[in-house]
Amino acid sequence: EGGENRRAHVAFQGVAGDLEQLLQELKDAVGETRLGDQRIVSLEGRSGIGKTAVLRMFRAYCRHEGIPVALVSAQDFNTPVEALEILGKTLADDNIRLRAFRKVLKRYKDIRSRIQHPNAKPASDKWQGLLRGAEKLSEAAGDVAPLPYAKLGSKVVSASLGLASDLRPNLAYVTADEDELYSDPRKEKLTSAFLEDLRVREHRIVLMLDSCECVGGEQMDRWLCDLLRQMPGNTFVVVAGKVGLDQRQWNQWWPGWVVRVRSVEVPEMSEHDVCRLIEAFYDQVSAHKKKPDPIQVKKIAGWTQGNLL
Repeated sequence: EGGENRRAHVAFQGVAGDLEQLLQELKDAVGETRLGDQRIVSLEGRSGIGKTAVLRMFRAYCRHEGIPVALVSAQDFNTPVEALEILGKTLADDNIRLRAFRKVLKRYKDIRSRIQHPNAKPASDKWQGLLRGAEKLSEAAGDVAPLPYAKLGSKVVSASLGLASDLRPNLAYVTADEDELYSDPRKEKLTSAFLEDLRVREHRIVLMLDSCECVGGEQMDRWLCDLLRQMPGNTFVVVAGKVGLDQRQWNQWWPGWVVRVRSVEVPEMSEHDVCRLIEAFYDQVSAHKKKPDPIQVKKIAGWTQGNLL
């Protein structure tokens, strides 16, 4: 039994040592005079194994060294706009002002507000004039139903104007350029402005994204791939999740990405070793030197999910 407990302690020390080594490797990598080709690190491992702990310790190290750093969780956003805004706010805590991005974000929010609130004042007379002409064409075509905002009811009108038959409601309140910014699912203009602000800085920046498995859907995964692919050379990125990045999809979106991303599998302890270590700890702290309830030990082991740190 003593041998079993010693083996469990060795297993625990091995996992803790692996995490410490991983943390040191991150420190060494970000401290290089010039970041190498593998400026992106992907950590993979089950929940509770210590990924978030490593990211938080690395964030503390970066702040101690004066390196601007942002650590965000994919659980906190659902869209590219939300993700970029959270990253921007977090970097602002380290006095990183993303001026170009903030300008585009402000414009995007203004457009969104006008589209979501139909009583807002139109941005220009361009769409108003277009709608007046469309209404006349609609009446001539025999479709005299009221025209709700920019929704053109007649296919004749749509064909005449070269427009889709079902334009977004309230499109009259934005210009064509504004509509492009708002409707782009990958938000390329917002992303480009964010990246440009990072690119103009001479100093190193660290971005970390935790719980990557929560990045929902192919569209968001594609956006994340595009974001990482375009990261400037002064930016060091760490992503972490229960599962690794989708190799099949990412190979299509970013050919050759595997040589640019260093993938690390975070180790874990076996359930048997976790149980033995819990029993050994119980033996040390119990005043009565009784054996712990095996069922309770298994419940505790399950709760730790392979990580006792």
